[in-house]
Amino acid sequence: MAAPKGVPKGVPSGGPVRGVGWEPGTMRKAAVVGGALLALLGLGTWAVHEPAAKGPLEGYARLGVPAGAEAMQRDLLAGFPPGTAVQPLVQRLEAQGLRCGPAPGALGTLECTARLQAREHRQLRALVAIWATSDRLMSLSVGFTLQDVAR
Repeated sequence: MAAPKGVPKGVPSGGPVRGVGWEPGTMRKAAVVGGALLALLGLGTWAVHEPAAKGPLEGYARLGVPAGAEAMQRDLLAGFPPGTAVQPLVQRLEAQGLRCGPAPGALGTLECTARLQAREHRQLRALVAIWATSDRLMSLSVGFTLQDVAR
């Protein structure tokens, strides 16, 4: 039987065709290229990724535990000296990501806290204690502590 018109000699004219129509080795080459691209993407992500504090408190967290707390206290007292209203200070702290509420067992004291992701599976805990009388700021204290986080 002769091949139909327009079909090259040696090509089956009908029936099932074996394979996917690609040249041998194409899938292997695609797998190697895909693996190389995934490796580059993973390497780039690993090099750029830095699990550190993000947001408004990032600058204080980068300074470290004692220096960051001192800088934050200095900046807060510069903007809110003793005798000013407490509510604007609380609003600013909440805008920076801290949660504020009455301190347990202390009348006229507010505590504002936040937890930030630090390096090497550690958390930085920020605590701002505010002492107030008649809605007026008497004093404030800022403290940072580092805590290990279980994986």
